[in-house]
Amino acid sequence: MYLNSNIDQYAINISELNIPNFDKFLNLLDPNAQIICGVRDPIGILKHNWGRDWTKVSRNYPRDFNLTYDYRNYIEFLTHNKKTEIKVDFEELNNGVFILNFLLRYFNQDKIYYLDMNSIIPDNAFKTLDFLARKFSFTPPHYRKTIFF
Repeated sequence: MYLNSNIDQYAINISELNIPNFDKFLNLLDPNAQIICGVRDPIGILKHNWGRDWTKVSRNYPRDFNLTYDYRNYIEFLTHNKKTEIKVDFEELNNGVFILNFLLRYFNQDKIYYLDMNSIIPDNAFKTLDFLARKFSFTPPHYRKTIFF
């Protein structure tokens, strides 16, 4: 990863573990970096993932879009595969959904802010982003833009 010296802050989204050299990557990050960790109710996570089509995680569609791109490739990717039997692999859920146990050992626990996903529902989003901006020193949303939230 190339870091531009003109940028004061970077954000990295970590949402799965099945990445080559992931342990090495995590060891290269600053263990004292400020972390925003999105969390949600574990039963809600299981409900969300129960019928999810995990075969599409690989995103095996052409990534180059231009005026000649056959959009049906992407539509097919977005179309849910109907399964006759749903199988739940809890070990696989540990690698993608319940990854906090793995990730937290790489970072200073005192530098982690846990953000409940209910905090960003439309009724709370503006207030939450304003709070996060002040806590993490980035530009807060302008009150005139509340309609976007």
